[in-house]
Amino acid sequence: MTLARYISRRLVLLVPVSIGATLIIFLMLHAAPGDPARLILGKRQITEEMLRTVRQQFHLNEPLWRQYLLWLWGALHGDLGTSFTFRRSVAAMIVDRYAITLQLAVSAWIISIVVGIPAGVISAVKQYTKTDYTATVLALTGVSMPVFWQGILAIFVFSYVLGWLPSSGFAMDASLPVHLKHMLLPAITLGTSITALTVRLTRSAMLEVLNEDYIRTARAKGVSEWAIIKDHAFRNAMIPIVTVVGVQIGFLMAGSVLTETVFGIGGLGRLLVRAITKFDYPTIQGITLVVVLVFIIMNLIVDVLYTFINPKIRYD
Repeated sequence: MTLARYISRRLVLLVPVSIGATLIIFLMLHAAPGDPARLILGKRQITEEMLRTVRQQFHLNEPLWRQYLLWLWGALHGDLGTSFTFRRSVAAMIVDRYAITLQLAVSAWIISIVVGIPAGVISAVKQYTKTDYTATVLALTGVSMPVFWQGILAIFVFSYVLGWLPSSGFAMDASLPVHLKHMLLPAITLGTSITALTVRLTRSAMLEVLNEDYIRTARAKGVSEWAIIKDHAFRNAMIPIVTVVGVQIGFLMAGSVLTETVFGIGGLGRLLVRAITKFDYPTIQGITLVVVLVFIIMNLIVDVLYTFINPKIRYD
């Protein structure tokens, strides 16, 4: 099977997977207690006439299956509904804020790759040394520390005590130096746990490969240690690393909820928090759907990358 045919088949399979995801999202939200019509009207004096009007306007008087089909049909046409809280198009709000969250997630993702993979390789090559123990302790600390606590700690140290970096805000239209200065602290905070995971995974994958017979054979033939690590060990350890690193962008977008809240960044994460507190179903559904689609697309990209990393893989 050619790569083009494999990608075509996967794209076709994305249709039922995406529809299944939308169904799960819809049912989980509508299983939550509360009357959406009363939540939309707020704390004002509510009459039955007002409830009927709101339910008719937002199709809340329709059967659940019909509500789902209406939402799905709208989503297929780029219409994710109207926010109960902001009275704006959900799709428009996502477009306005998506770039902020994506930039934050990609920055944290790059940090996890640039720092995590080399640190994991060095830790594996220098197994049971001070370097290995230091990397292990730092990785375990990074995995264990909650994002919100790390964010508060980072603001206290680098903004309040040292005064090096701003504590909040994220100006997309600012100059590049100002923009990077605002982005650095949130990106590091968001990327710490993923970086720690990358270090542990890379170390484990490298150690498994370094104990293989062909590595010992290469050493016996006099191949340099650098060539063994670069051309033999690391290349064969890349499959599990790429698998995890590839889907991390989806986890980072989902994890931006706490980071954006702590640092006062107006991205999708902060919008999702506000929507949850207001039980704004359309906004929650729209943002969750975007994150799920990112996961699905990244899985496809990772599968395609396998054949470039290891030519022995065939799409049969």
